[in-house]
Amino acid sequence: MAVENRLLDKADWYFEDALTNYLYSYQLQNGELTKDDYREVHRWAANHIGFFVTWLIQHDAKEMMSPDEETSLQSVKDEQTLGVDYVLDWCDGKLGTMDVKKDFQAFVNDYYNHQYMKDYSEFVVNDLYDLPLEFLGSWEDYHLFAPVIDQAYADYLAGKRFH
Repeated sequence: MAVENRLLDKADWYFEDALTNYLYSYQLQNGELTKDDYREVHRWAANHIGFFVTWLIQHDAKEMMSPDEETSLQSVKDEQTLGVDYVLDWCDGKLGTMDVKKDFQAFVNDYYNHQYMKDYSEFVVNDLYDLPLEFLGSWEDYHLFAPVIDQAYADYLAGKRFH
């Protein structure tokens, strides 16, 4: 089955909500934000994408777009760099089907579009007692969540579809 190359998610779509949450959390006004604050807001907005891209990298399912990217991919694999930082630095805060190796594209299109955000949101609320777009996940958080994606992938391989 051929899968078209298309944009699946983009941190910019969540930036305004993450900014509102950040300002409220730190009792700041928009004019008071530093460059580091804006970077952190982008990290909050992209955290869910970062978790998923981390899973792709850990499963050798992330397509390398440039030879220069190899060191950064390995840094995520070695848990030296958070996936969210990789997404912001190397993917411009975006996830598209072109970022995913062909063997995984059908799964990613189905799961990410129809079930991933529900799974992610339930995990953040029920397991971390936090809210999406209001925090930056850690490696510990990722390791708690990765089995959810693992199970979805196993279910997909067994014939389950999420749409």
